Amino acid sequence: MRTSKRLISKGCEEIEMAEYNHAIVTFVDLLGFGSAVDGGKPVNDILAMLQAVREEAHEDTETKKLVKIEYMCVSDCMIRALHLDDQQKVTAPELQQEMLQLVHMQCSLILKGFPVRGAVSHGPVYFKGRTLFGPAYQKAYKLERDVAKTPRIIVDKAVIDDFIGYPEAPGNMSHGDAKAELMSQIRKDTDGQWFLDYLRSFKNEVDYEADYYDFLVAHRTLIEQGLKAFSSSPCVCKKYEWMRTYHNEVVGELKDAFFPYNGAKREDLLLPTGELSET
Repeated sequence: MRTSKRLISKGCEEIEMAEYNHAIVTFVDLLGFGSAVDGGKPVNDILAMLQAVREEAHEDTETKKLVKIEYMCVSDCMIRALHLDDQQKVTAPELQQEMLQLVHMQCSLILKGFPVRGAVSHGPVYFKGRTLFGPAYQKAYKLERDVAKTPRIIVDKAVIDDFIGYPEAPGNMSHGDAKAELMSQIRKDTDGQWFLDYLRSFKNEVDYEADYYDFLVAHRTLIEQGLKAFSSSPCVCKKYEWMRTYHNEVVGELKDAFFPYNGAKREDLLLPTGELSET
């Protein structure tokens, strides 16, 4: 489903015949952007939020050499389409690249104080310049809008079911190993939805345990601040409660040796499950 270079004639004029491409499509937006605008947040703060999204949308030069990707930002939303060579299935190099990119994007925005939610799907899409449409985009958009609900990036089950790993070639990782690597990056939530397991995945992306500890401190602080700031807004507060449960679950799994190494105790990173005081 690549864009065709065939031409059709219309009178004396030749027109390019466009078709869908097959791609991994990701739709992500910032949590709380609408509340920030409706709540009268200063314009400079709103612009800072939008700038944070634009910065994360850009791909570095080396990545652009490896994969063909289209992206754009609309207000606080970021849409990405990573092209696939296989016309029906999802292959490992592209999907692994997108999963890692999303882990870094999500964690980077959290460090800037902005939790996100989103969805990843795959299928036909037309994405050229500022023109975007297609079944894969519609699926990702609807999953983000109707299913994600909490600060998580949903991974469409079709992405998992249609994953075929690396193309068969000598020396390439086997399908089983590639599938195991994919499953280590995602997690099934209590509602049965798969989501990007950014906290556990990010631990494997940092060079030093101290950096991971610092990130967990920032993650804890963001959740604590969100629970206090939106204590009178049950709908928004539930989103931070989800983050709290996820955070505590991951911290609870860390080895005991992790904490003395960072001059801390497990309790320093855990969030209380009761109401937070206004201190």
